[in-house]
Amino acid sequence: KAVLDECHLGYEQSPDSLNEDQKRILEKKLAVRLISQKCGLEAIKYLESDMMKFKDVEFTSKELSSIIDGNSRVGKNSVAVQYFLGDRKLKNEMLTAWRTYKTRLIDYVYRTMKEVGNLSHLQFFYSPESEMAGKISDLLMLYLVDQSKPIIGFNVGDRETKLSARGTIKLVQKGLNLSTILRSA
Repeated sequence: KAVLDECHLGYEQSPDSLNEDQKRILEKKLAVRLISQKCGLEAIKYLESDMMKFKDVEFTSKELSSIIDGNSRVGKNSVAVQYFLGDRKLKNEMLTAWRTYKTRLIDYVYRTMKEVGNLSHLQFFYSPESEMAGKISDLLMLYLVDQSKPIIGFNVGDRETKLSARGTIKLVQKGLNLSTILRSA
């Protein structure tokens, strides 16, 4: 809210409705906010990464990827693919599923932030859905938790426990290998 106020942008405005100057101002303000939160360079690079526009598609490459991923995570695997293959009557269903996914993800991240376990060498949390553990881990590691130690998300099911772990490039450069650690655990 504070960032939007600083940029003189309304709360009801969608990112699609921003012009290039407004997007650039918002990106700079968000980058400053990330730096003040001690986020690593990965978070800022992700914010600045190129977005391609496709001819005849009204979404950017990032949105297209997020729409397909989000639809699949709420059980609408084929809806987005069918839409992008030409079945335009599925647009509302696709966008509704995408909004459902984003709303659920934001809610899970918000709730998880209050419950992150913090040990001397790692951070952990319990994910409410196995399909969301990786995305929650991504967002927490990129933007919200202590980046000096990895984070592991657990989803405990009836017959199995699924894990999703994330670290930073800096941790990997120091020798962290999460796949080896999880395999041996």
